[in-house]
Amino acid sequence: MTVVMDTRRGEPNSCCAVSGVKCTQNLSRAQWVALAEVPGCVDGNNPNSAAEAAMVRVKSRYLLCEVNVSESSDLLLLDERAVAGAVRLGVARMHGDYGAALCNTRFSVKYLNAHTGMVFIRFAKSCYKLLWSALPFITNIESRGRKIPCFLNCLHVGGTIRTCQKFLIRYNAQQLHRILPKCRNEAEKDQVRQEILNCRLTRGNRSTYEDEDRSDFEEDERE
Repeated sequence: MTVVMDTRRGEPNSCCAVSGVKCTQNLSRAQWVALAEVPGCVDGNNPNSAAEAAMVRVKSRYLLCEVNVSESSDLLLLDERAVAGAVRLGVARMHGDYGAALCNTRFSVKYLNAHTGMVFIRFAKSCYKLLWSALPFITNIESRGRKIPCFLNCLHVGGTIRTCQKFLIRYNAQQLHRILPKCRNEAEKDQVRQEILNCRLTRGNRSTYEDEDRSDFEEDERE
């Protein structure tokens, strides 16, 4: 591997690595020209190209899942660490050491609502489908010394947390509409109607929903 020395200290600079070549922005013109002759390396005429190549944003996918349990009180026993441990165990069981290693790349549980069971799980974009395939095989989550029988229902996949939040608001509004006919009196109906109105992103006509869905899809594609 070719290593370019930092002209200030005479040491290899680890500011970036492109095609196996370590480089620095503190090189002379002649050194940049020589570096450009390395196949697959940076443009010697543009010192900023090294920094631009190094500043590639790592893309992620966010899975909005619902933890379904037989007893709603069991949800209060869950926390982010317990859910993350169950996901890691499920992935390792399905995909072995390879899947377990992938779980070490940008995997985390970003949010958990212990009252509704909604959870945001982040995976690296390059391998999220492989890890996603293991979620249906999770049958329990161990937390606080108990194994809680459950399963994860994936509701949405987004490129950002924001798109998942927008979907969750629309999903909750749909659930409230289903609850409305089951209300026993007018007071309960009024309360449900007020909650529906509080879902700001659900206001508007059908074209508004389609525009939001289209913009979310375009945003996810960019991510």
